[in-house]
Parts: sequence; structure tokens; C-alpha cells
Amino acid sequence: IIRNIQKKLATTSLQGVRFEYPQLASALSLNTAVKVTGSDPLNVQKAYAVVEKVRQEEEQRYFATNYYRTHIDHLNTLGVKIDHARIAKESIKSVKPISETILDTVSKKDVRLVTNFILGFMQNIPYDTLESKSNSSGSGFNPPMKLLFENQGDCDSKMALSVALLKATMPGIKIVIVYIDQHVFLGINAKQRTGDKMLKFEDELYVLADPAGPSVLSLGEISPSAELAINQSAYVVEPYIK
Repeated sequence: IIRNIQKKLATTSLQGVRFEYPQLASALSLNTAVKVTGSDPLNVQKAYAVVEKVRQEEEQRYFATNYYRTHIDHLNTLGVKIDHARIAKESIKSVKPISETILDTVSKKDVRLVTNFILGFMQNIPYDTLESKSNSSGSGFNPPMKLLFENQGDCDSKMALSVALLKATMPGIKIVIVYIDQHVFLGINAKQRTGDKMLKFEDELYVLADPAGPSVLSLGEISPSAELAINQSAYVVEPYIK
């Protein structure tokens, strides 16, 4: 992103100012990547406004190209994460043959039955953090088709594939993505049962589901640590947008 900012500013005609670029390793953030100097404070101020505009454009271009997005966690800390919802949405067509097999296998087309089948399928895929380059790309994330090909994935990889499968089998279902510290799972707008773990989002109840495994957890069941995070409001919800 910083390199693209430099290229863009090199073609920008701003009089009376000079751009200075620190070493990439010493740039604490994109906001400190460019320093503007000049004799006229007004020109410097105008130049910084241009720099900020270019920074935002190049950041968003990079994020869109590489499937990232900004993310604010439950502690109001700004960060960057993979755009899981977009990846899931763009994977629906690819997983359609699998969804058709699922619907052929689950005799009763019930939301809970179909969801539990998908959860069981995902939980039985070996869990791997995907951080070691000896057995993965080291990226910490496998998009849906790569997860299926390699037969391994971590929590957000399995979550993205689960969303794609759920939307492919039940297009009208409402889904939210739930982020807690070091973990992510789902909420599904399904009919509740006694004992289901749930959360409320935008005046609707969502039954929680965790496809990560290796624990076999049905719809409405989550781990004790995840339940604690929900009870303490230590989570962030992102709706899946159609």
C-alpha cells in the first residue's frame, strides 16, 4: 500500500511541498508512511489532505483486491481481517454440487437437520491452524475450495465454507458471523429449542453454531469459552449480506 501511495503521489502536482518516505520497516502505520515538508503551512496542510485521500483509496483498493477489510473488535480496537462474508458469498456457486448432495442425503428439508449435517461434515474435517508452511501455505486461512482440496482448516476457514454451504442449501436463511478473541463462529436465524445458546442482533434471535471441531457440537451448542464470551458481551457480530 505504501509503495502504491508513493507512485500515486509522484504523479500529483502539488507546489511548494516535498514528500518524505521513511523506511517501510519504520512506518508504524499507513498514517506515518508519508511526511510532508514545505515553507508554507497552508500548502503543507493541503498536501496532507491529498495524502490522506490517496491513502484511503489505495488501502481500499488493496483490501478489495486481496479480500481484506477493517475490523473493530469488542474492545473497540481497529484491525484488519479477511473478508469472510465476501469469500463465502463468492463461493456459493462452487459448493452448489455439494449442497445438492447434502439435500439428497438429508431426507427432511428442515433447517436444523440440514444445519447439523453441515456442522458434522465440517467438524470432521481435520483442524489445523494453517500457520506452518510445512503442511499449508502458512497464511492462516484456507478459502472454501482450498479447504476441501486440502481437507484441513482452522475456525475462520471452516466458518466461511459453512456459510457458503448453508446459503447454497438454504438461500433464504439469515446468518451472522460472531467474532470473539481468537475464534469465530456463526449465528443462524432458526427456530429455537430449549437449551439453545443464542444471541440477539438487530431485534432478532440467532441460534449459535460452531463448525470448527473437533468437538461435535450441534446447532445451539458452543464451547464453554465461547459461551463465556457471549455472556460477557466480549464479541462482535457481522451480518452476512446477501
